[in-house]
Amino acid sequence: MASINDWINAANNLKQQTINDYVNKNQGILNSINSQRDAELAGLANSNQQALNKLAQDKDTVNETALNNAKAANVNRLLALRDNKNALSRAGLSSQGLVGSQVNSINNNYGTNLNTILKDKATGLRDIENQINNTNLTYDTNKQNLTAQYASTLAQQQAAINNAAQQLGMQAYNDYISQQQAYANYEQQKAEAERQYQLQLQQLRSSASGSNWSDGGGGYAVNTAYYQGDLNPDARNGTFSNGYQPNNVNGVKLSKTSNTITFNTKTLSGQKQTVTQNIWKAGKKYYYWDGRYNRYIQCTKTGKKV
Repeated sequence: MASINDWINAANNLKQQTINDYVNKNQGILNSINSQRDAELAGLANSNQQALNKLAQDKDTVNETALNNAKAANVNRLLALRDNKNALSRAGLSSQGLVGSQVNSINNNYGTNLNTILKDKATGLRDIENQINNTNLTYDTNKQNLTAQYASTLAQQQAAINNAAQQLGMQAYNDYISQQQAYANYEQQKAEAERQYQLQLQQLRSSASGSNWSDGGGGYAVNTAYYQGDLNPDARNGTFSNGYQPNNVNGVKLSKTSNTITFNTKTLSGQKQTVTQNIWKAGKKYYYWDGRYNRYIQCTKTGKKV
């Protein structure tokens, strides 16, 4: 018979198996949360990359605009110098002296325009770099917040699953212990009932008389021409004068009717015989005694088998 330690070990194994089964069954919930988190993080990264690509294009535009403006300023300088040279030639003047100062003025204007172009370029690129930094900072912040939010959701769901699993595991543990205790109680009651039955059997044997109770050295509680073996269980509730035939069925007392039943039977030695038995009534049912089986057989009031 299993000991209490065996019960506890088996109950703990059942508890852990119940916990594992529940956790595995609900793993899909956690996987879904992780998948949703990964999808949102991927979307966030994609949006950030698109913004960075747009700003990179803006940088190219600023560089291209500055280059075009510089080229245009230089073209304007060259055209102005050419026009100035032609004017001086028509006037018979050289580019030296006071008249030549116009050339310097043209070159100075070009230098001023070029500096303005370069400053605008630098300002534009610096503004774009600030936008890139702000975009990356915003992305990092949103990424951290999103990750933290999902970590909290995942932890809460995991805790809920674990708590439910622990409750189910403990319920399985308690149910198993209760079942084993109930079974042990049943076995004890069964053993006690058997002990009481054997005690009653010994009492019946000691008070019985006649050859029907003689075991002939064979150790049988019932030893007749038709049957050898233990008493019918209902004998504990009382018997007729022969000491082995119960006067009840399942504790319901029998009353004799005026009817009988006749049937063919055989002795243990194989001798064919025809016997007649009384028909008895217990409650609303009718029975007759069949010595071959050491028990009552249900029938109708007139003796037909049911």
